[in-house]
Amino acid sequence: MAAKARPAPTDRKQQSNEEAASMTPELQAVMVFTSAFFQVFLLGLNSKLLRDDKIPAGFVVSWLITLAQFAYIWSVAHSQINTVPFLLISGLGGSLGITFAQYFYRWYDRKFHRKGAAA
Repeated sequence: MAAKARPAPTDRKQQSNEEAASMTPELQAVMVFTSAFFQVFLLGLNSKLLRDDKIPAGFVVSWLITLAQFAYIWSVAHSQINTVPFLLISGLGGSLGITFAQYFYRWYDRKFHRKGAAA
């Protein structure tokens, strides 16, 4: 009795590339924007946290930075968007991310650490 040939294992990278290729340019743009936003937002937030010796919070945010950077690298590697639109989308996401981090930290610090003090 002849042994049946097993199907070749699926190549995860090839499957991932095929899934990314099936995404619309609009969805790719959203992924690039969102991942750039959160990467820069978290970097800015962590800078503020560590400056103020909020070490446990900095530890947690550092893990989130790792995830955000992975998402950004994945979106770069799988994007089919041309260079100039990609840079504009990514730059806008990062710029809004750092701006939002500043305002978020101001709110966070007033709400949880400087109760009643002018920040």
